[in-house]
Amino acid sequence: MAEVGIALAHYAIIEEDSTTALVYKNPVRLSKLVAVDINPNVVESVLYADNGPAESHSALSKIDVEIELADLTLREQAELLGHTFKDGGIIKKASDVAPYIAFGFKALKSNGKWRYVWLKKGKFSEPTRNHRTQGEQIQYNTPKIKGSFVVTVYDDAWEASIDEDEEGFNTADGAAWFTDTTLENGLGATAVPVA
Repeated sequence: MAEVGIALAHYAIIEEDSTTALVYKNPVRLSKLVAVDINPNVVESVLYADNGPAESHSALSKIDVEIELADLTLREQAELLGHTFKDGGIIKKASDVAPYIAFGFKALKSNGKWRYVWLKKGKFSEPTRNHRTQGEQIQYNTPKIKGSFVVTVYDDAWEASIDEDEEGFNTADGAAWFTDTTLENGLGATAVPVA
């Protein structure tokens, strides 16, 4: 089923990702979402033997993600990129380290049903910004931010998704997708929300 829209961008900062626990802070809503591009990189190798291909193997590398938002507030930039937000302003230092986060959204399918998505672990880098003068036509300058996502240590997962129109869909899970960090098919089976 084709997707025709997106909404409700969220992020959740990762507190712990180990072999025994996957812990997220409570999800936070981002500014309105314009676009999401997800590009999983796969490395492939072919073993040649007896003058021909004998075996092949592929493995997931990093997942490149770019999101475009109607706005990316200074507070959101500080949280996503590890900068300091104080008194309505932001201080960016070269020594700042972006935290690992989960990124979630929902996509509207052409049948009117929603697909809910969490990318489970990644880091964003400084946003692309374009500043232009106002001319005769109104032109919106929307920020884009790129990230690299990887698999979690806890369960080797990189994405969790559910569809409203799939058999077994739990309406309660859809309603709690962006608030409950313990959902088995969402952010983590045994994750514990951190206040």
